[in-house]
Amino acid sequence: MTSPGALHENYLYRRYVGPVWYYTVGQQRSEYCDRGVHYQSDVMVRWVGWLIRDVYRLRSRTPCLRQASTLLRYCDSAFRYRWSQVARRLLVALASFLFIGVAFSADPLTLAVSTVPHSLPVFVAQHEGYFAQEIPQLKLIDCFPGRKCLDMLLAGSVQFATVADTPIVKSSFVRADFVVLATIASSSNDIRAVGAKSAGITKLRDLIGKKIGLIKGSSADYFLDTVLLFDGIDPARVQKFDIPSDDIAESLRQHKIDAFVSFDPGLSKALSSLGDSVTVLATPPIYLSTFNLVAARSMVGKNDADMVKIVRALDRAQVFIKQRPEAAQQILRQRLNMAPVNSKSMNMQMDYTLSLDQTFIKTLEGEARWLSQQKDKAGNRPANYLDFIYLPPLLQVRPKAVTVVK
Repeated sequence: MTSPGALHENYLYRRYVGPVWYYTVGQQRSEYCDRGVHYQSDVMVRWVGWLIRDVYRLRSRTPCLRQASTLLRYCDSAFRYRWSQVARRLLVALASFLFIGVAFSADPLTLAVSTVPHSLPVFVAQHEGYFAQEIPQLKLIDCFPGRKCLDMLLAGSVQFATVADTPIVKSSFVRADFVVLATIASSSNDIRAVGAKSAGITKLRDLIGKKIGLIKGSSADYFLDTVLLFDGIDPARVQKFDIPSDDIAESLRQHKIDAFVSFDPGLSKALSSLGDSVTVLATPPIYLSTFNLVAARSMVGKNDADMVKIVRALDRAQVFIKQRPEAAQQILRQRLNMAPVNSKSMNMQMDYTLSLDQTFIKTLEGEARWLSQQKDKAGNRPANYLDFIYLPPLLQVRPKAVTVVK
């Protein structure tokens, strides 16, 4: 029967098993002891150092597990030779190797997710364990609104973010270090204009000369200008006030504003709080708002595999939402603390299909023209928004969802 010493030429054996063998059997000089280490304490200190250094060099889980399985064969060998102490030590070493290997085998990644119903695919992927299965090193951070999530990405705090189209366009005037991987939700009815009955507001034309609360630079801002122009109203004839969604209802109640434009979850909360004192204004469905997964441009190329895993997890979530809408509503209610009727209403309004289509490009271009006319704009309009789209991840996961022509 071949002794374990015959395996000493193998790198893993010489590096890890040999020192542990020496530590277990005794302190004498041994052919199994790598580099002639003589003392028990030195052996273990060097062993741990070698282990951490070599595992840290691993950049994917596959080689880590492959080398761990090699160690497992050595453990089996030790058991066959009835050296129980050696086997126990090697099993401890194997467990440590696996634990450290998983921890260091992939760089940590962070996704800033906006706490709005549009992020439901992300919530489902987290709740159902799709992220844990596809890309366990991914960490989620909540933020609101989506423009703050994008700001975190641009600041280098996170590598991925969920954000609406308008903040994407606004940032594109001054930055080009991000790309859109996929649209994860879209709707033509998720943003609403609401007026106070006490201010005599029952239709769009009643907004002329009135004070309107909204989040400036958001999709609500673009939506308001778009529907006003469609109705023949110059947007300059209304007064805009930058007010957080959570403060809109109280601002209206105190007559600081006469109307507001918002989206969920702030919209539903405000409507529930204000009751019959307000009117939801009828608006034409001329703006298809989108919510998108964005990545730092530095991720392109070197982290394509991670992007594919994230997109695949979201694709699985989209299938879940379609097949189990009631369960998806429950996840949304729990995640955003929404009333059942509101979550059901939002699910009916939203299309949670992954896509990258030409309509999205047209939306970005239209918003860029709008932003170019704003007095407070910064930077210059990009020449081509196709430069901000990265197709490979979605093409690999769901090719038919990509209709963008580059």
